Amino acid sequence: MKAKATTSEGPEAQTFFRPRRLGHVNLVVDDVDRSMDFYMEVVGLEEAYRRPKVKAGFLSNGNTHHDIGLVESDGPLGQGRPAGLNHTAFELETEVELVADYDRAIAAGIEFDR
Repeated sequence: MKAKATTSEGPEAQTFFRPRRLGHVNLVVDDVDRSMDFYMEVVGLEEAYRRPKVKAGFLSNGNTHHDIGLVESDGPLGQGRPAGLNHTAFELETEVELVADYDRAIAAGIEFDR
């Protein structure tokens, strides 16, 4: 996102989305296999699935099909980005709400990178 998600119309900031929970976190890592091992053996998450051809792995704590996604920096999904946060995903009540909130943010001048 390029602009902050507030408006300048008055002293209170306007929010555009009302997430009901954090959906998942996606991280760029240097080594997917090593990172998968860490999150399973140390943190206690379960492997949901791996995608070796794109150097990605997904872990779950039982809430969703994946609560943490890992993509390797030098893989097709990592696109050479340095290790760190790739994105966070928030779950809204419905897809209709997501589209309406997105449209409202765009109309207010909020720009999204991707």
